[in-house]
Amino acid sequence: MDKKNTIIGLLLLVVAFAWMNWQQNQLEEEQAKYERELEIYEENQARKITSSSKSPPIYQTTPNTNAFSPIQNPQVIAVKADSPISEKEDIHILETAFLRVTFTNLGGAIKKVAFKKYPLNVESSQPYPFNQGSSLPALSLSLGEDPISAGPLLTPFSIIEKTDHSIKFVQPITPDLKLYRSYQLNKNSSIKEDYLIKGNIRWENLSENKLTLTKLFINLGSIPPEKADLRGEFMNFGYYDGLEFESINLKEFMGSGGFLGFGARSPVPYVTQPTIAQWGSVKNQFFTAVLTPEKNASEIFSRAIDIDNPQEVQTKLKVKGLTGSLGFIQEPLPPKSNRNLAFDYYVGPKEYNRLESLGRQQDQVMQFGFFGWASKPLLKLLNFFHGISHNWGIAIILLTILIKTLFWPLTSKGIRSQKITGKKMSFLQEPMKKIREKHKGDNAKIQSEMMALYSREKVNPAGAVLGCLPLLIQMPIFFGLFVMLRTASELRFAEFLWVSDLSQPDRLFVIGGFPINALPLIMTLTTYLQMRMTPMPQNGDEQQIMIQKMMRFMPFIFLFMLYGFASGLALYWTSNNVLTILQTYFINRRVQPELDKIDAEQAEKKKKSERKLEKEQGRNKKKRR
Repeated sequence: MDKKNTIIGLLLLVVAFAWMNWQQNQLEEEQAKYERELEIYEENQARKITSSSKSPPIYQTTPNTNAFSPIQNPQVIAVKADSPISEKEDIHILETAFLRVTFTNLGGAIKKVAFKKYPLNVESSQPYPFNQGSSLPALSLSLGEDPISAGPLLTPFSIIEKTDHSIKFVQPITPDLKLYRSYQLNKNSSIKEDYLIKGNIRWENLSENKLTLTKLFINLGSIPPEKADLRGEFMNFGYYDGLEFESINLKEFMGSGGFLGFGARSPVPYVTQPTIAQWGSVKNQFFTAVLTPEKNASEIFSRAIDIDNPQEVQTKLKVKGLTGSLGFIQEPLPPKSNRNLAFDYYVGPKEYNRLESLGRQQDQVMQFGFFGWASKPLLKLLNFFHGISHNWGIAIILLTILIKTLFWPLTSKGIRSQKITGKKMSFLQEPMKKIREKHKGDNAKIQSEMMALYSREKVNPAGAVLGCLPLLIQMPIFFGLFVMLRTASELRFAEFLWVSDLSQPDRLFVIGGFPINALPLIMTLTTYLQMRMTPMPQNGDEQQIMIQKMMRFMPFIFLFMLYGFASGLALYWTSNNVLTILQTYFINRRVQPELDKIDAEQAEKKKKSERKLEKEQGRNKKKRR
């Protein structure tokens, strides 16, 4: 029966492993197709820009009386997002060492942002672009009573001031009302402000009348999924209400057939709700935009967007992106007065130290979750070791060595306890077998006799379980690293030995459609060797037998879990295994004299028992005579 169960368990693991990699294959085929089509699209766009430089795009303006409700009810010109272009778009660029921000006069907002320190992909030096190709500029304004009917204000603004690091727009909404928009980039490098854009929205009432303004919605920009996350597992719109960070995942907008019909749901076009929001964010696996206004927002709005391949060639490929807005209730504007709404706009990588420095819990965008208490210090330590080694792979190994050193005494004690307990328990097999046979069917009596045997022989059966304690204690660290390494932008495209990207699996080649990832295989081998060096005691106890069976499959379970995950995580686990093997080797050498002593004691006991038995047999023979 045991052999049959083992075979069934192995088959189930093989099936699960094959299914996981089939899914990974399907996703990678979609990614490859998407990348090919994106390259063609970018080439086509470059040709269009070259050939149409004398024919700039034009926006058609349409009246929008819902945008404002002043007492005099003047007509306000606004632009719908899907309107044909009839106004010239002027582009203005501000740059720092970290950002290239492209502003548009249409709405006085941000057309796109390029992250100069982060390439689009491994092969390209082109910087990663945020909000590129979106129908709305980032930080564009919409005006109306609710985010659904609110019309985006995309009329041409005029520039009234521009420097190397700042720009200011103005738009006369009516003869009596002006709207000013200004932006300031950081001149000097600092961890807090390298990716920070300071902005301000100013309304100016030139009339003698009080003006009543409708709600204002500020768009946070649109973000696509990362290359390795086309299904948007890490994408969401989030906001912080002063107590907790709430998020709306991309999957909330997607329909689902459920499992055999259970859990099926229809797609949701958008999510909107009144709430207090100290700041809002949109993010994917490695990048984020966080809008932190001077005053709290009163409403949030988010929706998924189709990022269609914009080629003329027909294609079924669609990639879901995400966008969102914060809404603000605007008080009436007194005569001859003005009002400002200042804000900070962080747009860049999800680097914990930078987000934490913003000072209002913006680091919660990282979403480390329950194991955040482990993820945060580990990420800080990882950055420290990177500052020393200048290589993220070496930094992970140094972090592993530090963790192993801290746990060395506990691990050593656990391994020693496991070895000694295992040795002692091996000599109790025969007595335990006799107890079971003698009291068969009486579990209470068996348990009582077993405990008496352990006490008599000075054996603690829990010593074997205690040997697993160091592994259990390290599990929170493992999960903390798991969460951290999957989303830390620091590891994006980080190289180490044959690994080209520590945030992705380390694929060497593909055999028959099956990817060969080296580090998970090395990890499995080292886990197996580690288990062989610290075998579980064969004491025949049902609970221990169950543990042994589970531990037997442990290397394959970890292989299944980690095969498609970040290679940085597999590197940590492999390094930890190698160090544990070395530690076990030295402990085994040190504990061997104790094991030899136990063997000698048991041999002496056996001799005494045999001599005693011989004497008893001799006395019995004399009595029979």
